[in-house]
Amino acid sequence: MLYTNLSGFVVALGFAFATGQLTSGVRSCVAHVALARAVLVYSLASAVGQVFIYYTITHFDVLVLTTVTTTRKIFSTVISVFRDPSNALNRIQWFGCSLVFTFLALDVVSAAFRPRHSAPAAATAARRAPSSRRAERDTDTDLAAAAIGSARSTSSRRRQSSRRSSS
Repeated sequence: MLYTNLSGFVVALGFAFATGQLTSGVRSCVAHVALARAVLVYSLASAVGQVFIYYTITHFDVLVLTTVTTTRKIFSTVISVFRDPSNALNRIQWFGCSLVFTFLALDVVSAAFRPRHSAPAAATAARRAPSSRRAERDTDTDLAAAAIGSARSTSSRRRQSSRRSSS
């Protein structure tokens, strides 16, 4: 995620510099403090949003992220329509919104009535695979360090015994 954001920053910075919008943008932010504050708040909100996206993917599933994102977008659309009636939806758009809400409701109801099982061992092992691989790697590293330490102590003892016998 860091490299994705960093590469996006580099590309945007390059285009802003090449088109001359970098200097005019900085001048506008310096001249209008409210604009600079709005850009900062937008950037912070975007960063917090990305943290939640990363958290959702790592702790749940990509399907959960897709469901959350779609739900958020639909709610934003419906709230926008109710808040400002000039943002009216046509019949097909209302039908699409109703489909989304219907299937979300079905998903919630089916999850409520679904028997709760513990996760199968294979699924649990698959989810824990990266951390167990990390633990295996750490164990291998510890074993290698112990072997090196043992070899060093053995060679040190040999040197000491050879010094004693030569003296």
